[in-house]
Amino acid sequence: MPVAGSSIRHGPWTGGVQYKLPVEDQRPDTLFSMSNCKVGLAGEVKKRLGFDKYISTALSTTTLTAVGYAKFSASSAATFIVSGTVLYEDVDGTWTERMPASGVTITAATDNTFEWVNAGGTIVLTNGANGPIKWAAAAGDCAALDVDSRFSTADHIEYFDGRLWLGNTNANEDRLWRSDTGDIETWGSTSFYGLDFPITGLKAFGNSLAVHAENGIWLLQPTGNSAVPYRVQRQANSGTISGRGLVALPDGSQIFPRRDGIYRWNGGPVEKISYALDGSRYWDSISPNRLLQSFAVVYPDQNEVWFQLPYSSTNMNHTMVYDYVRGIWYGPYENYTRNCGAIISDLPHMGGVGDGLLYKHDSGTDDATGGITSYFQIGATAPAGGEVDVRWQYARHYFELKGDHTVGVSQRATGIQGHTEQINMGGSYAVLDSFLLDSDFLAEPDLVLLADTDLNGYDPHTSLRYQNSGTGQEFLFRRVHLQYKTIGRTRQRLPGIE
Repeated sequence: MPVAGSSIRHGPWTGGVQYKLPVEDQRPDTLFSMSNCKVGLAGEVKKRLGFDKYISTALSTTTLTAVGYAKFSASSAATFIVSGTVLYEDVDGTWTERMPASGVTITAATDNTFEWVNAGGTIVLTNGANGPIKWAAAAGDCAALDVDSRFSTADHIEYFDGRLWLGNTNANEDRLWRSDTGDIETWGSTSFYGLDFPITGLKAFGNSLAVHAENGIWLLQPTGNSAVPYRVQRQANSGTISGRGLVALPDGSQIFPRRDGIYRWNGGPVEKISYALDGSRYWDSISPNRLLQSFAVVYPDQNEVWFQLPYSSTNMNHTMVYDYVRGIWYGPYENYTRNCGAIISDLPHMGGVGDGLLYKHDSGTDDATGGITSYFQIGATAPAGGEVDVRWQYARHYFELKGDHTVGVSQRATGIQGHTEQINMGGSYAVLDSFLLDSDFLAEPDLVLLADTDLNGYDPHTSLRYQNSGTGQEFLFRRVHLQYKTIGRTRQRLPGIE
């Protein structure tokens, strides 16, 4: 039933989280802050799903520097990782070494992370520290890739137009090398392009190859002329800072990190998409130098990109999630560090730091380490723009039945200290029986419940923070209405929340 009287309505939160805005300037459809929560399709806020060990046996205390799912042929595929100095394949739930007796060297170091491609059924990996590696059969060992002594290491890799492409080599950081067509181990002495700038990433773009430098994007396009097989044209004035953070979306556009945020490019101007993360409450704590090690995973089943970022740390310890269909952000997902990632069996999988483990994410209600501590905080929109005196009465919460556990709700406002009430996710509350909450998104057996908690105080800028932790404990909130009584007009706006 509708809330009677005067109220400020928050949610659904279809605008995601807005870290750049202070609490009093948030819109009713945006969130002030959150941790380990996501925004669902109807704008509901819910606790993120958990993660678990892909294989329970740890590979000593090494750091994973590569993870992937390789398809060698129509009938042959494998999940693989690089941990420490060894490439492993998952064989019936056991990590099995795929290293030859000699000829391949992998230097174990957290920053020696790999980029890899499937080059027509041969997996090729490169990390900028060791020579490129090829793996041509799921049942066999990997081997060194022959590069005809043109160089010995390369940072960036792509497979395009039947050729293998390598950039930022030890010989010339601005050179883009190409193999022969159909032969990834033959490299002509003049088969390269010089950009005059260090190459930072490679990614196919339609029928072209996008070559990134920090100060530009160049398109390499086939000409059909064997004498001059490609032309190179500059398309933009800024590119990625991280090759592993450069990803392509299903629509062909590319998303990537720069020192001041996350950007999107689709052949025209490069556009910043992370304004919501700007400022002292988030991006200012991202280390620009460590962004070189950041990485991203495209998660098509959820229309998401997961960016693994260094937040006040040298490690990639925050997952910020971008919904590329709705154009909104949520997160961070935190309380873990990761060093590489890929989609396996339609779910994000990421490699651990210093524990020799691969983790399956977005699965189950808990983390492998225990229950998930999460919170979100709504904005503090003032009634009548803050030009009236109010007395807060109660908050009406709309949420889904999730079980016999509680979520703490605390009021955040001037003069309100330490007041928290509990809402039981399986309690005996009124059941919503009308179509008030975006009924098109509601489906049985979910039940939308109503619960009221007390509000206190007179500050027109009043916010609520929801928090929960514990094993097997979920929550999902759809809206909240903050009920108030007008008691007169003010002469000046009251101070906001610190």
